[in-house]
Amino acid sequence: MTGQRQQWLSSAVLHTLCLRLARHAPCLRRSGRPPPRLDDVAAVVQRLAVLLSAGVTPVSAWAYLDESAPPLAARVARRVAAGETVGDAILGDLEQQASPHESAWRGLAAAWMVATHAGAPLATSLRGFADSLRALAHAQREIEVSLAAPQATARLVMALPVVGVGFGVVLGFDPLRVLFSTVPGLICLVAGVTLMAGARWWNR
Repeated sequence: MTGQRQQWLSSAVLHTLCLRLARHAPCLRRSGRPPPRLDDVAAVVQRLAVLLSAGVTPVSAWAYLDESAPPLAARVARRVAAGETVGDAILGDLEQQASPHESAWRGLAAAWMVATHAGAPLATSLRGFADSLRALAHAQREIEVSLAAPQATARLVMALPVVGVGFGVVLGFDPLRVLFSTVPGLICLVAGVTLMAGARWWNR
């Protein structure tokens, strides 16, 4: 009964961590920065789970990570070898140096500490956390693909007013004089620029 309760507690914590990662995933924010990839962190967590399942101690498992692991993993391995706990090593490194995968690494630290303190199987907990990270990474890629076409369309639509003014000049009209030297033209110009700036901000 106690084992089932510990596994339930570990699963609940992992589920909560993944929800927090999904809410704070940079790709879901309206920012111009490229979204961070969770696949590298998921691969590290999966390798740790495999090593622990094979009987490797938690301290030695970090030392076995290969050079393809993110730099933070190597720094954490050195901290763990120096005597720090895994959770403290991850959090301490994040405080000293920012990481594009910070939310995922903090989730790993929390999952590791909760599984250790609750007595839940650490390898099983890490394997579940790695699966959750891969699912989140897949969701991020799906969102990127889904938003690619609307973003391209929005950029094209934003260029149409300039094209329209150019066509007006070519056809012999004088749209620039109307826009800059008449009251209705100025009102249209200010309203158009405001709407275009709002559209640009919305589609970032």
